[in-house]
Amino acid sequence: MKTTTQPAPSDARTLNLANILVPIDFTKTSSNALWYAKPFARSFDARITLVHAIDTLAYAASMRYVPVNGELLMAPAERRLEALGIDAVGEELLGDILVRAGTPFEVITNVAREWDVDLIVIGTHGYSGIRHFFQGSTTERVVREAPCPVLVVHPTEHEVVQHEC
Repeated sequence: MKTTTQPAPSDARTLNLANILVPIDFTKTSSNALWYAKPFARSFDARITLVHAIDTLAYAASMRYVPVNGELLMAPAERRLEALGIDAVGEELLGDILVRAGTPFEVITNVAREWDVDLIVIGTHGYSGIRHFFQGSTTERVVREAPCPVLVVHPTEHEVVQHEC
C-alpha cells in the first residue's frame, strides 16, 4: 500500500508590515511604544513613521482659552521629533516624521489612512477612574477608529523576546 503525504495547508493570509506608525507625545509611554515597534520593523524590514499631534485645544485650555497658533508650535516639535527618530530609531528604520495640528486620535487615524499604515504601535497611560473620565483615552479612540491593527503598549514594561521562526 502506497501512502502519499499531503502538503500542509497554507494560510492564504500573510502578515506584511511595511509601514509602522508610532504616535509620539514625548512621554515615557510613547518611548515604550517606540521600543516595542523597533523589533517589528527589523523583523519585517519595515519603516517606522513617527507622528506628533499638536492638540491646539489643550494648549488653549491651559492658557485660559487664548487662541493658539499650531503653526508656531510645529517647528520646535518637528526638530524634537526628528532628533528622537534619529537617536531612538536609527536612520535604517526611520521612515517619515510628521507633525500635525489637531485632536490626537484624529491626527493618528488620519495619518494611518493617508500613509497606508500597516500597524500602529501606541502607548497607553493606563489612567482609570476620574482621571480617565476627564482626560479620555486617545488610545481607546485610535483602537476604535484605526484602519489597521493597533498594538497597545501598557505602561508596565515587559521584555520583548525576539526569536527566529
